[in-house]
Amino acid sequence: MSGVNVWATLVPFHYAPVVESVKKTGKLLLASDAVERGSILQTFAHKIGTLAFEYLDAPPVGGRGTGSPRPTRGRTASSRSIEAG
Repeated sequence: MSGVNVWATLVPFHYAPVVESVKKTGKLLLASDAVERGSILQTFAHKIGTLAFEYLDAPPVGGRGTGSPRPTRGRTASSRSIEAG
């Protein structure tokens, strides 16, 4: 998708440039640091898979987060307030 400003296409998402890329490559790779459940990538994969089904060599592949929250550095504000209380 060279020349496409990805951030400008997220809301509302413009599927046409992505479908055109799939037509050229036959592939779709989606990546995010979000957890899988409730991820917008599921919606994108389903919709693009439907729109570009005949051009895909395989199902869309997604890189997803680990499914757990990121650790915080040190103590959080809530843990400090519990200790102080």
